[in-house]
Formats: sequence, C-alpha cells, structure tokens
Amino acid sequence: MKGLTVFKNLASIGIVQIVNYIFPLITIPYVSRILGPEGLGTVNYIAAFVGYFSLIIAYGFDLSATRKIAVNVDNSEEINRIFSKVLFARFYLLIISIVFFIIAITSFERLQSHLYLCLVVFFTPLSLFISPQFLYQGFENFKILSLMNVVKGTLSTIAIFLLISGKEDYIIYALISNFLTFLVSLFLFIYAFRRFNLKVYYCKINEVFKMLYEERFIFFSTVVFNLYTSTNIIIIGFYEAPKIIGYYTVALGFINIIQNVLNIPLSTVLYPFLSKAFSESTETGLAKLRKIFPFVFYVTVVGGLLLFILAPFLTKIIYGDQFLNSIISIQILCFLPLISTISSLFGVLTMLNLKMDRQFSIITLSAAVISIILNFILGYYFSYIGTTVSYLITELFVMLGLFYVLKLKDVSIIELSYFKPSKMVLLLKDFKN
Repeated sequence: MKGLTVFKNLASIGIVQIVNYIFPLITIPYVSRILGPEGLGTVNYIAAFVGYFSLIIAYGFDLSATRKIAVNVDNSEEINRIFSKVLFARFYLLIISIVFFIIAITSFERLQSHLYLCLVVFFTPLSLFISPQFLYQGFENFKILSLMNVVKGTLSTIAIFLLISGKEDYIIYALISNFLTFLVSLFLFIYAFRRFNLKVYYCKINEVFKMLYEERFIFFSTVVFNLYTSTNIIIIGFYEAPKIIGYYTVALGFINIIQNVLNIPLSTVLYPFLSKAFSESTETGLAKLRKIFPFVFYVTVVGGLLLFILAPFLTKIIYGDQFLNSIISIQILCFLPLISTISSLFGVLTMLNLKMDRQFSIITLSAAVISIILNFILGYYFSYIGTTVSYLITELFVMLGLFYVLKLKDVSIIELSYFKPSKMVLLLKDFKN
C-alpha cells in the first residue's frame, strides 16, 4: 500500500508539474518577444538579488522541517511545536531580511534605478515567510499543493496576455508572478490550520535560535548552493549589459523548466517517503534508493539527449530570433538535469537522511568557492558562455564529491544489476503492488 501511495504521488505531481510548465511554455514565446533580452535580463537580475533574502527566510525548512514532520505524523502536539518554531524563526529572519534589503537598495545605484521592481519581487520572500509547504510534504499531502499550482499557472497565463503589451511592462510581468505566489502561500497557510488542526504556541527566542543553530548545516548548504546557481547571474552583471544577462538567464531558465519537471516530483514525494524508510533502518532506506536510482538515471539521460538535439529548434520556436545566442548555453547545460538529480539522490535523499549534514555542507561550500572563482575568471574572458561552463563544472564537482564521500563511508546506492530492463519492469510492479 505504501509503494502504491508513492507511485500515485509521483505520477500525480509529475503530471501536475508538466502541466504547470506548459503555462510558461505558452507565455514565454509572447513575453520574450515583447520584453526582449534586455527586459528579461533586468527582471532575472533583480530576481537573483532578491533570491538571497528568500534563502534566508526559507532557511532550508522545506528539508529539515519536512523530515521532522514525516516522522511525527501521529503526534499532533509535536507537529504544532515544529510548526510554531518554524513560523517564529521565519518571522525573525524576515525582519533581518527587510533591514538588509533596505540597506542594499539604498547603497547600490543599479538597484536604486529598479526600485519598484525590487519591491515587487520582494513578494517572494514574503511568500516564504508564510509558506507551509513543509507541512504538506511531511504529511505527504500533495493534492492541494498541486491544485493551487495549477490555479496560479492559469491566472498567471491569463494576466500576462491581458496586461503585457510593451517593453516597459517588465515590472507588471514580475508583479503577476510574485504577487500570485504570495496569494497561493497565504491560502495554503490559512487552509493548513483547518486541514492539520494547527495551533500556534509562543516560542521563546532562545528556543528559536537553538533550532536555527541545529539546522545551520542545511541552511548553509542551501546558501552555498545558491552561490553557484544564482550568484553567477550577479557576477556576470558586473561585466555585461542586461541583454547579455538575458541570453544566459533564458538558457538557465529553460534548463530549469526541464530540471524541475524531473526533479520536483522526485524530491517532493521521495524525500518524506525515504525519511520514513531511513527512520526504520539505514539499510531499508538504501535498498529503496538502489531500486529508484536506475529509473531516475534513464529518464534524465534520455531527456538530456533530446534537449541537446532539439535545442536550436526549441529556442527559435519558444523564444524567437532575439535569443538565438542562448542555444549554445542550453546545449552545454543539457545534461545538468542528470547531474543535479544524481547529486540530489546522493546528497538530499541519502546524506541528509543519514545525518551527514556536515559533510554535505563542506562539499557544497567548496563548490561555491570554486564557482565564484570560475565565474569571475571565465565570465570575464568568455562572457555568458564562460559563466555557463563554470556552472556545469561546479555541478560536476558536487556530484563527484558526494559520491566520493559516500564511498569513503561504505555507503552505496548504485547497484548495477538494477539497471537491466527486466529489473526496471519489476521496479514498476513493486510500486504498483
């Protein structure tokens, strides 16, 4: 029954994610031609900047709190305590973020020139403050999350076609996405109280800071992960105009669409499921991972090959002739979904469940340092192509580093016999039965 539940959750979220990314594929051809590389580059640059504050407020709770909820689903008192601590922690982090946000926009001229855009994009950190996603994930309750994502995508698509008509509408474009995200988070926050019978307990500040300290490794991991995913956008902004940023961020955004279609169902469903498996025993969790790994591998390899072949055609059709310079970046990153998915299996789904948070943090921190150095060097000499190559090198370093550490600990989730087609058929039957 548990296997059938996971299979249904994977199928459900996978379908919904595909549907959700159909919406951008509908609107992107229109928006990219209206706003052009410069407009999209400006929006994506500010989004990368505000993304730092989103990281602070999120604090990795969608991983750490999900893990706690998953192993306490029958303990309502503990659920309320976890929820309350996360809520108070995010409130303090929001206050800190607002202070630094004000300092930043008053200190940097480039941000001052896009003040209204900065304020609009800041709806995303506000959304994370009230986001109860960790609750729904911990309870493996995905229907309402999926439904609200579809509603958001539908409303966003309609609003874009109604309100975006010229290059000067890039602020409206950002407002549509960020404000709808806030409304969805607000609804899910209110609905969670009724769905999970939540109560908010007052948490002393020392309790909150104790939890923040305990979860520091996961937080640092998410921060350093951002250093080699979004900071490269900030760094290339030192050298290049918004149009060049647009070429790179469009390529990265396209890859992210493919990556999220593959990764989000896996990480959202498998993380709480495997957390329970690892809570039973280490070997139980590893045994499930060994069976899952080949399936994930084959799906992402096929996706990467198709993306490499179809990149020129898809770029021209979806983004238009203004973004043909993005093709080479897309082809360089075509196997990024494969690399990052394997890294997720090694890191998030294995090392974090085995409480190897410290080792995970060290690897990602090392990757962040390498990424920053490579971005300054390759970005300076080779523009956005150099930035693209540095991103790929960094992701490869993370994957190989995680594999090496697990090997040193005699932890293996790769079983070659499971890669046989006959074993894949048995795996699907196991999920069904």
